[in-house]
Amino acid sequence: MAVDIKDVEQVAQELQQKFDDFKAKNDKRVEAIEQEKGKLAGQVETLNGKLSELENLKSDLEKELLELKRPAGGAQNKVAAEHKDAFVGFLRKGREDGLRDLERKALQVGTDEDGGYAVPEELDRSILSLLKDEVVMRQEATVITVGGSDYKKLVNLGGTASGWVGETDTRSQTATSRLGLIEPFMGEIYGNPQATQKMLDDAFFNVEAWINSELATEFAEQEEIAFTTGDGTKKPKGFLAYESTEESDKARAFGKLQHIVSG
Repeated sequence: MAVDIKDVEQVAQELQQKFDDFKAKNDKRVEAIEQEKGKLAGQVETLNGKLSELENLKSDLEKELLELKRPAGGAQNKVAAEHKDAFVGFLRKGREDGLRDLERKALQVGTDEDGGYAVPEELDRSILSLLKDEVVMRQEATVITVGGSDYKKLVNLGGTASGWVGETDTRSQTATSRLGLIEPFMGEIYGNPQATQKMLDDAFFNVEAWINSELATEFAEQEEIAFTTGDGTKKPKGFLAYESTEESDKARAFGKLQHIVSG
């Protein structure tokens, strides 16, 4: 059977056309895949960046939580510790470098700008803790921390009355309770213990513990006297300085103490 050359050429052209079409489509698919691959690579890179940010944030949060769990942790306590170290350095060597700024950062307000520095909070708490153990009146009385000398408190003196009635009986007005004003006498107590330079130069001398002990002992003695017999002039008024009477609780006026004559 004879084959027409035109038929062969036509078949070859058709095959070439189909191959070209296939190649074009395949090239488009490959190009699309490469584009998607590029997009995916960009997305992966973005995700990696986000993951790095989250990892850093997680690390920072863990550090903050760890600081907060510590007894003396937290950023503010770190500043307070720096203030304390600077204060001890001032006591030992008279160095004032940065002490005022650390004082403000540690929120030690009310400092005399013309001279003197605020006692670090930790040292102040130690003195108050020792006073609580040493001063009997601090154990018996209600201790309140105030920000100034103008402290007042209203006290319910009682006096509300009541009565029994039937279901349909009229109810007359009863007596109302009265209020009394408590206005304690305020004062400031200070101490200025002296230490020799030899003591301060001694690396084994605990200046903080020494100040705590010296001031707490002296403050305790002065507070016991003031809370008992103080006259109220720039100091507390002691309970023995108030007027007293033999009258019973129901009879005597508010603010008077009761005494019992013996002997």
